[in-house]
Amino acid sequence: MYWNVLSATACVVEMLQEKSLQCLNFQGVKQREWLMESQIRYVKVFGGPPSREGLLVGLKTGQVRLPLHDLETGFTRTTLC
Repeated sequence: MYWNVLSATACVVEMLQEKSLQCLNFQGVKQREWLMESQIRYVKVFGGPPSREGLLVGLKTGQVRLPLHDLETGFTRTTLC
């Protein structure tokens, strides 16, 4: 499978393909997956404590999403800006 972007944080690797954003741990097990309504054009990891980093996602339609996750508690939220 071809991935457009690959980035890493302290505890996970994020892989991007078209409208899909997957979060895998370093053993290769999928932790989270987000399916966006439009093609993803930009991904930026921004600071935070380990396993609580933020993720800024820009879509082709101009929308911006902030998938926030805490891998220890399983909390996930997506916000439309």
